[in-house]
Amino acid sequence: MLGMNMGMNSGQSGGNINGMLGGNNINIGGNNGWGMGMNGGGMRPTFAPHYEIPQVNGEAGAKSFQMAPNSSNLLLDQTVSNLVWLVQTDSAGYLTATPWDIFPHQIKPQVDVNSLEQRVKNLEDMYAAINTGTTKQSKKQRNANANANATANESATDSAN
Repeated sequence: MLGMNMGMNSGQSGGNINGMLGGNNINIGGNNGWGMGMNGGGMRPTFAPHYEIPQVNGEAGAKSFQMAPNSSNLLLDQTVSNLVWLVQTDSAGYLTATPWDIFPHQIKPQVDVNSLEQRVKNLEDMYAAINTGTTKQSKKQRNANANANATANESATDSAN
């Protein structure tokens, strides 16, 4: 095997790799903290997976995105802010790209119960006023009443003199 001695037939224990690595021995079978040995093995290095949002340039970039059949993905558009592309392929591998607008989530302020109670009370007062006939007068009615009051005040002033 190209100068590699796996130690299987050479009588070496632990399965050392020699040759291609410049004569350095790397123990495959022993418990060196990294390998899986015969006696339960050791630790394996674990790395967190790398995630990335695919980015495209416009509709042409979204439509040229390569995917396997029956797949879907969201693609962030770099040319238009707040735009993502939902790309999907059918069983034949035909790609469909649909644009979607996205916006940052706005947290709505909590509702003030006291404010709601005051608004309900105001509405109840208005409703009661309508039913009792004490609603606000129209502008024409106010002007007529103002003129009548002014005439009454003038006549009262004249009779007092």
